[in-house]
Amino acid sequence: MNLYHFTTPENALLIGMGAGLTPGIHKEGTAHSAEMMTMGQPVVWLTQEETNLAKAADVAHWAEAIEDWEARGIEGGKNKKTGEPRYGGPVRCQVFIERHNRKLMRWPDFMRTTTLIGTIPTTRTSK
Repeated sequence: MNLYHFTTPENALLIGMGAGLTPGIHKEGTAHSAEMMTMGQPVVWLTQEETNLAKAADVAHWAEAIEDWEARGIEGGKNKKTGEPRYGGPVRCQVFIERHNRKLMRWPDFMRTTTLIGTIPTTRTSK
């Protein structure tokens, strides 16, 4: 099965020089939301999507959700435009993984088997 990892040119160079894809937590940009999504567990994000470029529907979704995200302290989607990378970076790394690889975990399985501990207020503001 082909999966893809999107990253920056600098990271792609390190990956290509033998560092490989190593689990981690992104420390800039949407770091807070990325850490929340994995409950602090370092991961390598892989996707079946062959592109990470934002579509008009993505930009519209972010425009509607941004106020709610900011109220909850979540970064993401701000100032993004159609055609820009949604996540990772502009470089695509292709990874072939056997479907039954024991190290590969789908997002729903990760969420079902991970203890979730809230670290931010869950109250919402309403207009």
